[in-house]
This record gives sequence, structure tokens and C-alpha cells, in this order.
Amino acid sequence: MNTISDLTGSEYAKTKSGGLSNLGIGKRIAILVFLGLAGLAALSMTYVAGDNEIGRETTLADEYTQMALLAGKVDANALQMRRREKDFILRNDMKYAERYNKAADAVLVALTEMDKLSVSRAEAANIAEIRARVAEHVALLEQLVAVTQRLGFDETQGLQGSLREAVHEVETKLNEFQLNDLTVKMLMMRRHEKDFIMRGDDK
Repeated sequence: MNTISDLTGSEYAKTKSGGLSNLGIGKRIAILVFLGLAGLAALSMTYVAGDNEIGRETTLADEYTQMALLAGKVDANALQMRRREKDFILRNDMKYAERYNKAADAVLVALTEMDKLSVSRAEAANIAEIRARVAEHVALLEQLVAVTQRLGFDETQGLQGSLREAVHEVETKLNEFQLNDLTVKMLMMRRHEKDFIMRGDDK
């Protein structure tokens, strides 16, 4: 009775272990190697996918950093544009107009660099608006420079220089003919001329 039970149990164990026990050692090793390679391949794919995702996130982070740096350049050079504009108006010196243009060029270069970044797509309209406003401001300053050059940067240049030469010729004639009353009127004309140049008041 015990022998029959033992034999039955042995047969049951063989059945329980499945077909793997019936395979040769070479085939078993081949299956294990295949399973190992499959697991390694899955692990490699997971690693590559994760590495690609990290690469994308790193690239985005770098672009956002670059975007912030370029925005800082735009801001700093825009302030320089305003400063040089005021310097030119106050001092009538072309070196400030040249410095203004240099700052404006730096703004436009930074905006162009922004356009090359993929993260700037959401701000494309704002970047285009800034570029248009900068170009408009540059054009207006060019007009101001042209008008100032025509008026003259000082009393010896432009229209101011022409006025000065003309009045000196008149004063010479008045002195030559001793026309004192007209000399007084000429001096008043000069006074009003200078008041207009200094204050820009039509009166």
C-alpha cells in the first residue's frame, strides 16, 4: 500500500514539474539564456526611453535658461537705447546716436536668437511686437538726428550757422553806416532767435 502511494506521488511530482524536466540540459540553458536576453532587452529599452526623456527635459531646461539670458540682454540694451536717446537730445553729439544704434542692434540680435529656441514659440507674437516697436523707435531717432543735423549741433553748423553768418554780415553793415536804431532791433531779433532755439516757443 505504501509502495503504491509512493509511486503515485512520484508520478504526480513528475507531472507537476511540467515538460521542462523532460528537456535536455542544453535546451534548458538555451531557454534561460533567451529569457535573460529578453529581460535585458526590456531593461535596455526602458533605460533608453528614460535617457531620451531626460535628454529632452535637459534640452528644454537649457533653452529656458538661454531664453532668460536673452530677455535680460533685451531689457538691458533697451534701457541703453533710452539713455543714449536722452543723451543725444541734451548734448547734440553724434557719438550718442552711434551708441544708441549699437544698443538697438544688440536688442535685435537677441530677439533673433530667441526666435531660434523651440520654447519661444509661445512668445512668438510678443517677440515680433517688440521687434516692430524697436524698428519704429530706431526710425524715429534717425529722423530726429537728421532734423538736428539740419538745424546744427551748435551755433556754427547747419541753420544755426547760417543764421549766425547772416546776422554778422548785417551787423557789420549797420556798424559801417552808424544805424544805431536798427542795431538795437537786430539785437532784439538775436535775443528772440536764441529764446526760440532754447525754448521752442512760437511766441
